[in-house]
Amino acid sequence: MSKVVTRIAPSPTGDMHIGTARTALFNWLYARGRNGKFLLRIEDTDKSRSTAAAIDAILSGMEWLGLDFDGLPISQSKRAPRHIEIANRLLEEGKAYKCFLSESEIDDLRKLAIKNKSPTNKLKLNIKTGVEGGAAHHIPNKVHIKWCKASTVHSIEFA
Repeated sequence: MSKVVTRIAPSPTGDMHIGTARTALFNWLYARGRNGKFLLRIEDTDKSRSTAAAIDAILSGMEWLGLDFDGLPISQSKRAPRHIEIANRLLEEGKAYKCFLSESEIDDLRKLAIKNKSPTNKLKLNIKTGVEGGAAHHIPNKVHIKWCKASTVHSIEFA
């Protein structure tokens, strides 16, 4: 049996939220109760809102709660090269596709699907088949992942 690894991934945009503290506590208890690891990943990909003070607040909150974590905090933004590598592999394997539609075009398709009471997983097909027809025809900054039984469009965005 593999070793249990849990994590908490708060966004450093302000003080620690009660929901973050609760999730951290449950994950910490689960990992520690099974002799596993508990990791802290800082979700710092929103550079306009992430601050050093908020990261300090997260670390202080974890300390105040008495929740130790294994290793150093993991910075999500520093893992971008790995995420790009995986996204490219998914593209090569046909498990993802590039999206050339603008946010407003995607939103319009989503609204249309809701209006027509059509499952939003059909929205993925519309986006996939309409890639070249998108008004924002440029190098994409999104890779949409094909999820089985997905009810929403999931994407990885690259700055």
